[in-house]
Amino acid sequence: LQAAAMRDPEAAAVLQASMAETQRRAMRDQADMKMETDKLQVDIAMNAENNLTKERMKEADLTVDELRLQAEQQRTAEKLQQAAQRNLGRM
Repeated sequence: LQAAAMRDPEAAAVLQASMAETQRRAMRDQADMKMETDKLQVDIAMNAENNLTKERMKEADLTVDELRLQAEQQRTAEKLQQAAQRNLGRM
């Protein structure tokens, strides 16, 4: 096919144009793949960051719950101590 194209200038031009188009498409496909790969990497990084943020928020919620529980326990202990002292004072 190439030998015939070399004898016919028009066929040679068509062959060159076809090869150039094939090369252009290959380069476009590579660029598309690179963009998709980069986008996937960004998505993965963002997902990891979002997961870390969610974990930190849950940890903060648990800390707040723990502090509330400790405060409630402290109030309950103080009330019981006051009640005990009142009861001892009545004796």
